[in-house]
Formats: sequence, structure tokens, C-alpha cells
Amino acid sequence: MAARGNARRGLLKASLSDEPFWTFFSALPVGAVLFDPEADGFVAFNDAACAQLGYTRDAFARLGIGDIDAMRSSAELLQARRQLKLNSAPQRFHTRQRAADGSSREVDVTLQSIVLAGKTLGYSVWHDVTDREDAIEKLRAREKELARVQRIGRIGGFEVDLQHGFVSHQSPEYLRLHDLAENATSESHEGWIQRLHPEDRERMVRHFRDSIAGTLRDYAAEYRVVTPAGDIRWISSLAEIERAADGRPLRMIGAHIDVSALRNAETELASHAARLEEADRRKDEFLAMLGHELRNPLAPILSVCDWLRSKAPDLAPDVVAAHDVIDRQARHLRVLVDELLDVARINTGRIALKCETVDLGDVVLAAVEQVRDLMSRQRHRFELALAQPPEPSDRIHVRGDLARLIQVVSNLLNNAAKYTDPGGIVKLAVTTEDNEARVLVQDSGVGIPAESLPQIFDPFAKGARQSHPARDGLGVGLSLAHRITQLHGGRLWAHSDGPGKGSCFTVALPRVHPPVVAVTSSTAVAPSRPAAACRVLIVDDNIDAAESMAVLLQMDGHDTRVLHDGKDIVEQALEYRPDVVLLDIGLPGRDGFDLAGDLRRAPELVGLRLIAVTGYGQEDDRRRAQESGFDQHLIKPVDYSKLKTLLRAPQASVQA
Repeated sequence: MAARGNARRGLLKASLSDEPFWTFFSALPVGAVLFDPEADGFVAFNDAACAQLGYTRDAFARLGIGDIDAMRSSAELLQARRQLKLNSAPQRFHTRQRAADGSSREVDVTLQSIVLAGKTLGYSVWHDVTDREDAIEKLRAREKELARVQRIGRIGGFEVDLQHGFVSHQSPEYLRLHDLAENATSESHEGWIQRLHPEDRERMVRHFRDSIAGTLRDYAAEYRVVTPAGDIRWISSLAEIERAADGRPLRMIGAHIDVSALRNAETELASHAARLEEADRRKDEFLAMLGHELRNPLAPILSVCDWLRSKAPDLAPDVVAAHDVIDRQARHLRVLVDELLDVARINTGRIALKCETVDLGDVVLAAVEQVRDLMSRQRHRFELALAQPPEPSDRIHVRGDLARLIQVVSNLLNNAAKYTDPGGIVKLAVTTEDNEARVLVQDSGVGIPAESLPQIFDPFAKGARQSHPARDGLGVGLSLAHRITQLHGGRLWAHSDGPGKGSCFTVALPRVHPPVVAVTSSTAVAPSRPAAACRVLIVDDNIDAAESMAVLLQMDGHDTRVLHDGKDIVEQALEYRPDVVLLDIGLPGRDGFDLAGDLRRAPELVGLRLIAVTGYGQEDDRRRAQESGFDQHLIKPVDYSKLKTLLRAPQASVQA
């Protein structure tokens, strides 16, 4: 160590004439050292070398080369020193040095021989590149993460030279995505075209050329490619087109995303949707057929009930009681069938509203009348809060379908009556708030659990109330009321404080103000006249339904003739010359639609009223009946009071 210090002092003393060198040496901002090629340690070093490794000058002077270099042994380093040759090109290499605190520094070393004071020495400059190496390492880590993300996301980068033949350069992930060889990092435009799916090729070539010929920067396309193994993959291509100042395309840079799984899922979803649509269509057909099949036997039952009602004074009390049970249950079954079909119509968007300006009071009174018997049997106390000013213009009006609005309110009242124990209270109030008309139906019944409120309007949902005794029905009444209210641009919501605390349903509809119409003596309505006797031809393959309808009509003074098929219907009509034909649609052989056309084409039967009597009650059935020449469309089982009204009314194309 003393010999190393003496050699350094001797060198410094002998080289005073080289003061410019020492000035430069000391001022270097990077570490610099002088060393004897034949010995360990350092002859001279600058302050930057000490600072770079965190040593004092005294500590640095005691270091050997092996104390600093962390990558090679002292023997290897000394051997390298001895191999230095004067006037040879500088040696440059990278190493890792050991700092005073034990940390490592990444260093770029420049090494060469120089002559100083007549002595050949080794001269080394140390560039600390730790920050650079750390940045490079972080960049490499980020690149690995990016490559991993691309691999996971099935994303591959590409670049297309738009100035020299559209040659493209692809990333490793791009190659993996397309199943291309690892060394296929560049590809001609023709090569890309050949990999396109034949069905997409023309479209994509045109889209690519139109995009680069235009002025837009963004490029997007979705297409199929065929891999070398013959697999088909869907690719989403997103890119930017770089252009020169004059708009010339320079290059396209972007990414390919494998969207095969998404496309396959979309295909499967579309297939599933098609299957659901087909199942839904079959369900509607089934419901229509079910309604027809259920209505057919109901028609004669209700007709006989109507006939028995007319004979009530002559019947024994037990027969009258039995009649009432049959009549009540048959009419209830008709309501269930109608509700079931209404759900299908609303769900498929095939319900048509006949909107007009409606007095909400009339809606409420009609709905109350429909459920009066039910509440009476349940001994409910019914409270109605409805103000009906004498002037119609002062009443509450809404815009809507009268029959459907009555259905909404009657469903809510029916629901309240069913879920309120005998002797309970049902209240109905009509109010206004801002520009809304509101109907509130409140009961003291079983209430609704909080967890059931969000699903209370779902079809077939009864929630926790389904186990309550005597709660018959399909669970569609509230759903129908909710959907019909929405179709009117209104809202329906429910509130309950919980089980046993009753419930309140509120309907809110946009309020309208009808124009004031002056009433003169000429607008007075004539009293109803009794139905004039008609000649009615009944055509129905259901013998019971046809015969029972004929009996009811005959009791009202009409003349009837019954046919059980459509054979010779025109000849029968020409012979009988009816005023009205009640024609079943679902006849064996030719259906009622075809037969209606035959009757309409007979010039001798001009003015004949055709009424469709059928179990098919969907909107398409009504439309088809009208197109076939029917004047009215009645659904089995026929409401006889409605038929009597139609027979009494002047002829018109009214869809009942």
C-alpha cells in the first residue's frame, strides 16, 4: 500500500509539466482513474470517482480493483490490465461496481493506455448509467407486461408502410394471433389479402383502399381471416393513418383484436333469441288455441245460464242456487282466459288502444260495478271518494281506452277484495295532483312484504300472499294493470307497511281538459228501443253452443236457423235471407274467414250483417276478421247483453 502511495506521489511530482491534463482530469464530471497496468489499485483518481461510489479520497486510495468491480475477480481484472497496448483503440464495456454502502452501480467503462511523464499508464473513465439501466429494465418489464396483456386479450400490433407497397410489420402477439411463423414479422399486402376470408375479401380490400385514399385518420374494420391451419377467426382492426401535410398517407399503425369468442357468442345469442322467439310464437299460438278450446265449451254453458236466469221465477230455490254457482264460476273462468290472452297480447305488442277523452268518474263507476258482487259476498265495507260535478267539463278526464282503463281499476279492486278478509275495508279515491289524475285503491288486507314489492307487478307473481286462503287466480291481474297503465303513458305503483297492514295501489294518468260542447235540444238522446226482431243464421260446429244461442235469441223474439258446418252456406242464406249471420271461425273444412268472403261476394246478400263468433280473440284475429268482411267480432263465450246491443244497433263496422 505504501509503495502504491509513493508511486502516485512520484508520478504527480514528475508530471507537474502536464498541468493541463490534471486540470482536465480533476474537472471531469464522471469518474476517472489512472492505474499501473502491472499492478493492482489506482495511481490517481478524481473526486467524481470517489463521489460516484461514495468513498472519501483516503478510503478510495486504499482500494484494489477487485474491491470495486462486482462482476469479475481481481485476477481477471489484472489480466485485462496487462493486455492493454499503447496506441490501441479504446476498450469499451459494461460492468457493475460495488459502492461503499454495498449497493451496486451500473457503469459503462472506457479503457485505454496513455503515456504520462514518460510512463505508460492505464486510463479509465466510468460513466454511471444506473438510472439508464433502471429505466431500461423498467421498460423491459413494461414490455413484458404489455406482451402478456396482448396475449391475454388476443391483441396484436401492426404497422403498414403506405408509401412503399403497403408492406406490413407485425408484433409477436400479432403472429401468434394469426398463427403465423415467428419469423414472419413482415408481410406483403397481397399476403394479407390472401389470408382474408373469401366472403369478406372484396369488401375489405375496397374498405382499405377507400380509407387510405380519403382524409380520415381513424380506421376500423371487422372481418374474418383464415389461419394456415384452416381455422376461421374474427378480427377487429383498429388503427390510425398518419398523413403528410398534403394529406398523403404515410403509414398505418394499429392493433388486431381477436373477437372470435364475442362473435361466436353473438351468433349463439342470436340463435338463442330466435329459439326464444319461436317458443314465444308457439306459446302465443298455444294460448290462442287454448282460449278457443276453453271458450267453446263455455259458450253453451253461459248461454244456458242466461236462459235459466230468465226462468228463475219458475225454478225451485235450490236450482236457482245451483244456477248461480255455475254462472259465477263460468264467468270467472272466462275472465281467467281473457287475462291469459291479454298477457300474451301485451307481451308481443299486439294490443291496440282505442283512445278517446274519458271521464275518469265513468271508469271508476263501471269498475266498481264489476266487483260489487265479489265485495258483497266478502262483506267488505267499501268507501268511494269521487266527486262528480254536474257539468261534464268540470270533471276529471284522461285520454285513453275506456274498456282498458276500466280493466285497470277493476283489477285493482278485485285484487283488494281478494286479499282483504271478510268484513275488511276497501277504499277508492279519485284525486288530482299537478297535471295528473290519480286513482287510489286502498285495503285493510294481508299487506305485502317489503321483499315482494319490487316483483308485485311481474306476471304470475303472487309473492308471499299466495299461501293466503281463497286467493284464486293466475297472478296476472296486477301485471296487466301495470302494463296497460304504461301503454297510456301513466304510472302504477304499490305501497304497503308490511304483512297484515294492508296495501295501497296508485294509478297516475296524464290529465286532459275536454273542449266544452254546447248542448242543444236537438242533441237529446232518444230512449233505447227494444230490439227489432231479426232473422239470425247461426253457423257453429259446437252443437250445444249453437242450439243454446238459438234458444236465447228465440226467447227475445228473433227467428233463427242453425247450421253446424259451412257447406252450402250461401245457398242456405239465399233461401233463408237472414238479417244477421253469427259465424264461427274455427269450422271444419273451410274456416269462417273464407265463408265470409263467399257471403260478401253474393250480390243478393248485400246489407247482410256478419258477426264473427269465435274463441280466437287476438288482435291479428280481429284484423283478419275485418279484412274478411265481418262487421263485428265477438269472443266466445259471447256476452249475450253485448250481442243484444249489437242486434239493436244500426249496422256499422264496429269491433266489439
